[in-house]
Amino acid sequence: RSDTDDADGMVTPVTTAPPDAAVVAACLSGFVGAIEQTPPAYSAAKVAGRRAYDLARQGQIINLRSRIVHIYGIDVLQYDYPSLKLEVRCGKGTYIRSLARDLG
Repeated sequence: RSDTDDADGMVTPVTTAPPDAAVVAACLSGFVGAIEQTPPAYSAAKVAGRRAYDLARQGQIINLRSRIVHIYGIDVLQYDYPSLKLEVRCGKGTYIRSLARDLG
C-alpha cells in the first residue's frame, strides 16, 4: 500500500498474514460487474477544473466522487505474495490502481 496508490508513493507495510490463492480469487470475483470506484487522488480526474494530481502534490486533501465502472472479467495470471499479476477486462474510466487499493 502507498499514499498515492502506486509504487511512487510512501509505502506502508502490511502486517496481516498473506491470503491464500482461493481467498484472492473469491475477493476478485466481487469486483466483476458494475462497481462503484473512487479514483486515486493522484489521478488526472478533475476537481473544480484542475487535475487532482496537481492539487494532491500541493498537499491539498482530495475527495473525489466515486463513479460506476464496468469490469467484465478478472483472471489471476500469477500469484506469489506479495506479487499478484492479473488480466483485467474493463470499461473506460476504470482505475487499476483503485482496484488494487480496494482489493487490499
